[in-house]
Amino acid sequence: METKDIDWFRQYLNQLLDEIMQKGEATIEDMSDTPEVCADPADRATQESDRAFTLRLRDRERKLIRKIREAISRLDDGSY
Repeated sequence: METKDIDWFRQYLNQLLDEIMQKGEATIEDMSDTPEVCADPADRATQESDRAFTLRLRDRERKLIRKIREAISRLDDGSY
């Protein structure tokens, strides 16, 4: 792979990493800002389901962060 290709992939991976980190920070802010009180049990269940789905997405992204960092490391040491 040529140097310009390696640089492009490194830049792309770093950009992807930044986007994932921003989403994670936004999720933390959203979940900790205001506690929502739901009088209706169905609304509460929907809220909990949405929260669980969001947390599953963030967990997948957490695993992706590890893979991205490993790929960047391989780019840096020339083993990619």
